[in-house]
Amino acid sequence: GTPRVKEALFQLVLDQGVQQSQRPQVWRIVAHLDRTLERNQGRYQALLQGCVLAKDKDAIELDVARVFCTHHLFRGSTGATSRQQVKNVLYAFAVRASNIGYCQGMAYLVATIYIQFPNEEECFWMFTLLMERQGLSQLYDAKLGNLMDLCDVTNSCLPDPLRKHLERLAVVPASYIINWYLTLFAGTFACWDFVMTVWDMMWLTRPHAMLPLRVVIALHSHFASDILSCEDTGSLILLLQRTLPEALVHTSALRGKGSIQTLRKRLPSSPILSRLNRRHSRVG
Repeated sequence: GTPRVKEALFQLVLDQGVQQSQRPQVWRIVAHLDRTLERNQGRYQALLQGCVLAKDKDAIELDVARVFCTHHLFRGSTGATSRQQVKNVLYAFAVRASNIGYCQGMAYLVATIYIQFPNEEECFWMFTLLMERQGLSQLYDAKLGNLMDLCDVTNSCLPDPLRKHLERLAVVPASYIINWYLTLFAGTFACWDFVMTVWDMMWLTRPHAMLPLRVVIALHSHFASDILSCEDTGSLILLLQRTLPEALVHTSALRGKGSIQTLRKRLPSSPILSRLNRRHSRVG
């Protein structure tokens, strides 16, 4: 759990990845899940007895029905059980974090965790740790104001040629990266190895590292030539919203020049980033 150990693990994940068979155990250890479960015995069951706002319940029902329809855990009779457990986790979190409730994108986060932890209570606490200890809840403030601010910061952090090209074609980064941020890439990107590598690194960084922002910048840098080759707005939007997420079939976008390896060293100072970096962990 020390910074030096996590730094070594981060480098190992970036260089070699985490085998799927080992991933649940790695996440369990770095998130201190067992300690959290021990300190919060009975709390999940109590939260399930709480009252969920009707608007949150309706949104959860709709969104959970759409996540990972082709994954074996969410198909057939098994799928019905899995989806109900994912909904239960979201209901409980909406009660726990009543100031946030439910926001679009959370269903993908919980479903992604559930694939690694198909135990309802463990899934709940891993999601809670992601939101509260890893700081992702900062993006789900009222009216998603922090998220929109982060999109503005993302635009300002892009290399000048890319930013100017997007501006020339009147393409606003927020139009395609909002879903990347809200689902930690799980709701958009087809390459599961890429998504899982990002999630592996997420557990190994502190909230102030702003890893999702660095990943988004790294993706733009990796696909810079493709982006710059688009000469009209329609083809650029198609590339960014569909082609890029579907075409990415490896994790090389996280390595090399302009990648996570380089970008994680520093980011421009920004009042917005300072505000987003604040931690409000309530997890025991």
